[in-house]
Amino acid sequence: MMLCNRIRRVVVSVLVAVIVAPVVGGLEGIASAVPPPAPALLAPANGAIVTIPATISWSQVAGAGGYNWEISLSSTFTSVIERNPALLVGPATTQDIVSGLANGTYFWHVQAVSPDVEPGAWSSSRSFTVTGAGPGVPGTATLNPPLNTTKFHSLENFTFTWSAVPGAVGYILQESIDPTFPVDVRVRQININGPTEAVSFNSSNMGNFKARVIAVAANGLMGTPSNLVDFSVLDSNPFPAPPTLLSPAKGTSQQLPVSLSWTHVPNHQDLGYQVQIATNSSFTSIEATYPVTENQKIATALSTGAKFWRVRSQHGYIGVDPAYTAFSVTGTFTVLATPLRMGAVTFPATKFSGGEALGVLELTGAAPAGGATVTLTASNPNLVPELPASRQIPAGTSSIQVLVAPTGFANSLRPMRVGFVTTPTPVTITATYNGASVSTTITILPPQLNDTPFQLFPQNATGGADMLGIVDLEVGCFAGFCDGLAPPGGFLVNLSSSSPSATVPATMTIPAGAGGDQFPIRTTPVTELTIVTITARAGGVAANWQIRLTPRPTPATFTLDPVDTASGSRGIIQIPLASILGHDQLVQVTSSNPQVASVPAFATIPASNNFGAFAITTAAVTTRTVVSISVTGGGVTRSADLVVHPSLPTLTGFTVTPNSVQGGTSATGTVTLDSAAPAGGIGVSLSSNLPGSASVPASVTVPAGATSATFPVTTFPVDNTTVTLTATLGSTTLFAALSITSAPSVTVTSLTLSPTSVTGGASSTGTVTLSAAAPSGGAVVSLSDNSAAASEPASVTVPAGSTSQTFTVTTSAVSSPTAVTISGSFGGGTARGTLTVNPAATGGTLPAPSPVSPAVDARFSLGQTIVFDWTDVAGAGGYVIQIDDQDTFSTPTVNQTVSASTFSISTLPATRMWWRVRAVDASGVPGAWSSARRFEVR
Repeated sequence: MMLCNRIRRVVVSVLVAVIVAPVVGGLEGIASAVPPPAPALLAPANGAIVTIPATISWSQVAGAGGYNWEISLSSTFTSVIERNPALLVGPATTQDIVSGLANGTYFWHVQAVSPDVEPGAWSSSRSFTVTGAGPGVPGTATLNPPLNTTKFHSLENFTFTWSAVPGAVGYILQESIDPTFPVDVRVRQININGPTEAVSFNSSNMGNFKARVIAVAANGLMGTPSNLVDFSVLDSNPFPAPPTLLSPAKGTSQQLPVSLSWTHVPNHQDLGYQVQIATNSSFTSIEATYPVTENQKIATALSTGAKFWRVRSQHGYIGVDPAYTAFSVTGTFTVLATPLRMGAVTFPATKFSGGEALGVLELTGAAPAGGATVTLTASNPNLVPELPASRQIPAGTSSIQVLVAPTGFANSLRPMRVGFVTTPTPVTITATYNGASVSTTITILPPQLNDTPFQLFPQNATGGADMLGIVDLEVGCFAGFCDGLAPPGGFLVNLSSSSPSATVPATMTIPAGAGGDQFPIRTTPVTELTIVTITARAGGVAANWQIRLTPRPTPATFTLDPVDTASGSRGIIQIPLASILGHDQLVQVTSSNPQVASVPAFATIPASNNFGAFAITTAAVTTRTVVSISVTGGGVTRSADLVVHPSLPTLTGFTVTPNSVQGGTSATGTVTLDSAAPAGGIGVSLSSNLPGSASVPASVTVPAGATSATFPVTTFPVDNTTVTLTATLGSTTLFAALSITSAPSVTVTSLTLSPTSVTGGASSTGTVTLSAAAPSGGAVVSLSDNSAAASEPASVTVPAGSTSQTFTVTTSAVSSPTAVTISGSFGGGTARGTLTVNPAATGGTLPAPSPVSPAVDARFSLGQTIVFDWTDVAGAGGYVIQIDDQDTFSTPTVNQTVSASTFSISTLPATRMWWRVRAVDASGVPGAWSSARRFEVR
């Protein structure tokens, strides 16, 4: 439960766990989707002036399973800067609150989504202008440039800081290569508790970035974004200057151990310094290489004689290779002959109370035969009670780790644990060998609450769910060991919630010797998305995180399996696919007679499914008893009757006749009992493993006194397949196979146009014809064309039973006759028709421009940039230039509209070509063409 690396690698989110029932598998999907119509936007009015938070609302769409909304800086929505989380807006919700927007003008639109997640058309767009922030949102932070520099490399650690915002419980830090911060290209770090954040980017997120920070209130509303700060993460970025060597002084003589130090280089990697010691100045004979975190190192075991040393600093990676600064200038020192003695003792500089402190002992050379015994003492033995009195360094080696064996685990060594303090307390540890002693100091810190608390996932839950939060203590890390434990008597933590929708205990105690513990979060049902901030406080440190409570989902269907029982059943709930939110959801369950049929209070819909199931326990009865089982969510209650019998006949037969049909043709199923059904009849549960190919009723009732019953099997046009049908009564389940063969294919055979030739701006009527009558549901023929001169709908539907359908083709003004091919595709076939779009009978009144350059028969090299110039025409609002390899310009290679009397291109093919130009007035009416000039590319 400990966190060693607090750096957030691109995106880190904080999570909470929901206590839920087991996931239910093996449940079927639902039928195919029908796109819903677009909603109508209600508020704010088009062009409204608003402050954040702003409420957007739209009309209810019948049959919608949910809604999506988007906000953009452009009416074309080519770049979306905010959108609701996927289908988070449910079918009964027709509004949402937006915040976190900077001042400016925005466009927004909404689309409805079917219960089967088939998106409908987007609504028309509206605009609104944000002029500031209103009540309920926090203030605006001031973001500072990253510490030390603004140019980084991949996986290099760097830190942002910003001003604290009163009332904020957290912050969102965003980075983007686009200064408008579109949702699809921005990076986010969320749930940041304080005004600082360390980040690093991997090699897939490189470029020139802008950063901003947004404060978040306890109600989840966001303030106005901060100022923008520029920085870059690029392999080509410069490296900082190399370290400067400090000691030992150049050319001095040293006895082992030798203390090396150098200047600090900001933003280096963990273990980011590389120290090299060699016996020659070219460093071809390297005696020692050390990876070091701090800007100092004690060299212990070196041979005697002249040494050359240098240091460099690592700053990220280029590809997979470490990226280093240049090496420092070379330092020199001479190692004198030194009797074997204690070289160094290393422990972490700080350690939180109760943590494991790994130590290392080093001699100035290899231990002699029989080993070297190093004695250990401490200035305050009570704070390092596990420190051994001595450690034996084996013969031939120069170092050993200081490890201890926990009580009862003689063969399981670990670092020693430090004691507990209430204020930072230094402890000096001294190692002695051969009359020489060296010391180091560990500062033991009191336990401290981790301000980025651990939680399990997900952070979303249905209102009414029981959840778990987890708090832990701050950890200290050294050589991979990270921990901090609660002291004797435990560690008291105060808890609070920003909303009565989620309650927590007033306090919790992390048990003595533990690094963290969990606490319950009790939530209540909500009618809309509710964001709650849970806060843990201890010793002046606060940890905040948010949970999102959603309304209970609306049950789309509810069935029982089996319907008639003598020994229990189960309820099966289906919600719309659009209601899947990525977290387990709960619906309420009740029984009209819990003494006969008892149910849990809630049933769970697993996170990635739209089906859930729950067990129904039945008691023995003496007579047929009907119990109503109900599920409730989203303001909707669905019920089904469970019939509990003293005993049941046995299901002995299950057949389907015929057992092979063409898709779209019905079949008949028959169930048979071993004895007559009792009074009231017996329900046999039915199911299909492929309901999209063959569907059956949820159950069929065998009438009282009868031994069999029939039911219809409905099939659909599909490719050849075999469907397994299931009949269940009590503990008996029988199966029947139904083969479905594909129906004769229906394809599009022709596409005609009337008229076949129109003037640009006029329309033509197209007709698609099928090879046979369209199947049930109609035939959707996809339409397309190969020219901007004409447009048609994306598709046309031939009604069921019909063989043809018409559609309209609209055209645009053209400068020369243009042949457009209209294509229609369905059932694997494609038909095409040709429509000729002609220019208007007369041109405009503007005169023709005069070509200036290039000159007639000018020659250019392949790939050379060619600049075309012509004289300006009074009254021209722009020009159209055409370039073609034919002087008829029937299908020009270039047909470009430009605003000035010049045009450049470098991508023309190597051939002889012609060019011409004409002016267009402010209304778009073209004038006369200039004369054509010939030139050559070769």
